[in-house]
Amino acid sequence: MELGGGRGERRREVAADSVPWAVVGLTVGYFALSLAIGFFNKWALGTRWRGGAGFTFPFFYSTMHMIFSFLVVSLIFLVAPMLNTLSWRQFKQHWVWIVTLSLLYSITIACNNSSANDVSLAARYITSGFTPLSTLVLSYFLEQKGYNLFVIALVCLQVGCECLAVPQDDAPTTAYGVFLGVLAMLAAAGKPVVAGILMRGRQQTGLTPLVLVWYYTAFSSVIMGLLTWISYSERSYLYIELRSQTARSLLAISASSILAAAYNILMFFLTLVTSALTNSVLGNVKQVLFILITCVFMTSSDYPAPGLNALSWLGVVSVFLVTVMYAYTLTSSKSWWWRGAAIADAGADGLSTPLANGQKGILISENSKLLEGQAEAKTCCCIS
Repeated sequence: MELGGGRGERRREVAADSVPWAVVGLTVGYFALSLAIGFFNKWALGTRWRGGAGFTFPFFYSTMHMIFSFLVVSLIFLVAPMLNTLSWRQFKQHWVWIVTLSLLYSITIACNNSSANDVSLAARYITSGFTPLSTLVLSYFLEQKGYNLFVIALVCLQVGCECLAVPQDDAPTTAYGVFLGVLAMLAAAGKPVVAGILMRGRQQTGLTPLVLVWYYTAFSSVIMGLLTWISYSERSYLYIELRSQTARSLLAISASSILAAAYNILMFFLTLVTSALTNSVLGNVKQVLFILITCVFMTSSDYPAPGLNALSWLGVVSVFLVTVMYAYTLTSSKSWWWRGAAIADAGADGLSTPLANGQKGILISENSKLLEGQAEAKTCCCIS
């Protein structure tokens, strides 16, 4: 590998033996918000005979989440103008990826809602469990990231263990439902990859996480709003529900929109400081946690949930163990780096600033590209 680089090139030094507290905090927040939104949506969109609110307008429900998130980010830009790096030139240069990002979200929501009656819960969980593997493939081709065999093996193992953890049910599943489920999974797998591509040169393009949330929610609001209008049943049920239980509907939409806004902002920051693949790996852990809490702590004689047999418990434990191994693999190597860790910028001469107290670190460039967890290399990783 070639050490060094051209004058004036932006460099970053990341402390290899420091704890990435930003990553830890964002990960904890991700699990907390994901589970909160998941269980809240399960109640809001669940049938009344199973204890849910019985809302039958999922497109409108999701549209309100996007609109509220857009308003929150717009307010942040108004209060803190220095965070607003929006520009017309920026949009013209990146509009294809920006619109693609919004379309991927809309496809995920539309396919999941449309397949609700055509696929069992177990089949849906198993299908979405393949998201990390799909993200790995998409990241390789679109982000041009390489992955060593051990990381690939861990991802495949986690996918298999996640499928093992899913409790079986006897609900009917059709080929049409499976097709929509696979389409939703691929869209979900592509979303963090596209976000990673857009944020890769954020210092030059201004496409920060907040700016991406603004674009993403703006276009998603329009797309989801059109889906709401196109769906006759959605509009009919929406009119009935808002008239019959106005206060309850407005309260549920408001509460879930606040959670969704926090989640949308956090997700882009999490993708920034980790990677698209890590984002999807954490998504599988979240799904297993959701299954575990539902099957163990939220079942009753009135509303029974599928039980976890010995095979399911083996899958649950294995998912956690494999995820720990994945995290250890990324953080124990001398060449690991976190994009969100504290950085020391280069001076005008392009030379790196030494780390304090003789601390070991990694020298990476803004355009780095190697294995998952490594610097992407036009200039090289250098361990002192």
